[in-house]
Amino acid sequence: MNCIYIDPPYNTGNDIDKKTSWKYNDAVNDPKIRAWLGKTVGKEDLTKHDKWLCMMYPRLKLLHRLLMRDGVIFVSIDDNEMHNLRQIMDEIFGGQNFIAQLIWDKTRKNDAKLFSAGHEYILVYAKSLPLLRKQNTVWREPKPGAKEIIEKWRELSKINGDNYEIIQQELRLWYASLPSIHPSKKLSRYKSVDKWGPWRDDNLSWPGSGGHEFDLVHPKTHLPCKIPEGGWRYGEEEIARRISLGLIFFRDDHNAPPHPQNTLIACY
Repeated sequence: MNCIYIDPPYNTGNDIDKKTSWKYNDAVNDPKIRAWLGKTVGKEDLTKHDKWLCMMYPRLKLLHRLLMRDGVIFVSIDDNEMHNLRQIMDEIFGGQNFIAQLIWDKTRKNDAKLFSAGHEYILVYAKSLPLLRKQNTVWREPKPGAKEIIEKWRELSKINGDNYEIIQQELRLWYASLPSIHPSKKLSRYKSVDKWGPWRDDNLSWPGSGGHEFDLVHPKTHLPCKIPEGGWRYGEEEIARRISLGLIFFRDDHNAPPHPQNTLIACY
C-alpha cells in the first residue's frame, strides 16, 4: 500500500455509554491483559492509556509492514493521546521519517471558559522519507487549467511527433484563441515545448535575500555567471546535480543567471 489513513479511538472516555465507545478485545495470553477483555474503557479508568497503547502498537507494527517503501501513513488523533501516539510512531516508523503534524480545525463552540480547543491532529509519517526526497516527491493540487494544456500538448504531439517547434507554435496559437476567462489562459507562460511537455523559465534566486553565493562558470564564456539579487536558491552541489540532469539551462552568455526549466506536467 502506498497510502494509509486510520482514525483510531481517541480514548477520551467521554463516550462510555455510546456505540462509539471501545473495548480492548485483542487475543492475548498475558493474564493481566486478559482481565481487560470486553470491558469498556472509561474516563476514570487508570489503565486507559496502557490499554490504548497495547491496542495501537501491534496494529501500527502491522501497518508499517504493509506500507510500501515510498508509502505514507496518516493518523487522526486529538490532545488526549497525541503525546503517546507521537512516541510510538517515532519508535515504529522512525523519528527521521516524521513529515508533519497537521492541525484540523473543527467547528468551535462559544461556551468555552478558557480556550476553545476545537481542533484535532493528523500525524503524517513516511516509510522512508529519504526515499521520497530522492524521488523528488511533490504533493500539491493541480493548477486550474493545467489539465487542458497537457491534453492539447498530447494531441499536438500525436500529430507532429517530436517536431517541438511546430508543437510550440500551435500551442501558442491555441493560447491566443482562448477567452480571457479560460483557466488555461493564466498558464500561457508555459509556451515552450520539449519532450517533457510545456515549460517556462523560472529563476534561481533565493526568496528575499541571504541565498548562497559562489561562482557558477558559464560553459561557453568560461566566466562566472551573474549571481541573482537574492543569491542562489540552491547550494553548489545541488545546482551541479540539477545541471547534470538537464533541469537548469545557461543563457547565451554569463551576463544573466542560468534558469531552471519549470515543466507544467510537474504541476498537473
